[in-house]
Amino acid sequence: MKTEVCQNCSRIIGNLETRFLFNKQIVCNKCDEVLRNLDKIHKDKERTIRWNRVGIAVTGTIVLASSFILIGAVGNCNRTLTRDLARIDDDARDADLSIQAYRVAKEYVTEQLKCPATAKFPWFADDLSQFKNQIYVMRSYVDSENSFGAMIRTHFVIKIQFMRNHNTSQWDWTVLLFETT
Repeated sequence: MKTEVCQNCSRIIGNLETRFLFNKQIVCNKCDEVLRNLDKIHKDKERTIRWNRVGIAVTGTIVLASSFILIGAVGNCNRTLTRDLARIDDDARDADLSIQAYRVAKEYVTEQLKCPATAKFPWFADDLSQFKNQIYVMRSYVDSENSFGAMIRTHFVIKIQFMRNHNTSQWDWTVLLFETT
């Protein structure tokens, strides 16, 4: 029988050993196993690269489409913002902001106390009146500790207005009057 030589490692293939054909070359069983694993790794790598290219192309398309959408949205945003601000101006002049006025008044009064953490207000003000130009007058009380730790009730009157700040052109609350009794 003819002796064959592995064309990859030049080792003599014995008579009892199986010969393999890999890419039209006769190789021993060890080289066949190694070459097939390398070939599989190479094909997997090519497939991964191909999918990465597809992924990059798809991602690029999505980013490009998103940027066109954003550019269109930004162009409309200024017009929408101007319309919304005009609507806020109208709404702010006419809206009943009693609940917000109560919340703002509570915050202001709490800041004036000796021990703000102990402040307890009634569920809603005793008297809350709305006047023209978003002016609110609130009469109520707060229970809080004084400097000596005793709980005392302080009655107060606060007059606040929801108005446009001329420096920032934003709507904000302004305290016009604060008295305690």
